[in-house]
Amino acid sequence: MNDFKLLYLCSTILLVFFSCRRGEIIEEFDYGPPSLTAKINGETFSVDSLLVSASYSIIDDRTQTLSISGAPPAFNGIVEGLALVLISADSTAFQTGENYIAGSLNKRGAGEYFVDNGTNRIDALSENTNIATLVITEIDYLEKLVSGTFSFDAFDEDDPDKIYQVREGEFKNVSFD
Repeated sequence: MNDFKLLYLCSTILLVFFSCRRGEIIEEFDYGPPSLTAKINGETFSVDSLLVSASYSIIDDRTQTLSISGAPPAFNGIVEGLALVLISADSTAFQTGENYIAGSLNKRGAGEYFVDNGTNRIDALSENTNIATLVITEIDYLEKLVSGTFSFDAFDEDDPDKIYQVREGEFKNVSFD
């Protein structure tokens, strides 16, 4: 009987020991309100709450996309917004800490800054400059929330001399479907 107790105790200790990863601290996801912020040519851009959205799509067995966008309410008939796209083309799921860079074959990132005054629309795309970096800082597949950082340079093909520099970008707690 003592051998059984000793075996049980040793098995329990080994199970606990090997089921925990050493040195890993599991941080709790920040479940605050959704937001999308950045500096566009030095000016603060901010969208809060329900005006930020995301969409997650599985294209095929290798490719999936995560699109994030937001625009505050129109001001004087002008709508201004940001859209981000992350593409994973190496059959792995989006993960915390991954970088998505313009021009990358497997982990591609792109950004768009748009302004629409009802008559004219500016669509400044990072695809035109090939300068974009997006990083997932947190992703929760159960709650379907994602957070991250981004920066990119973009221009509209109708006015290639006007560069939009998007810096210090952050999306937080954005719900995806």
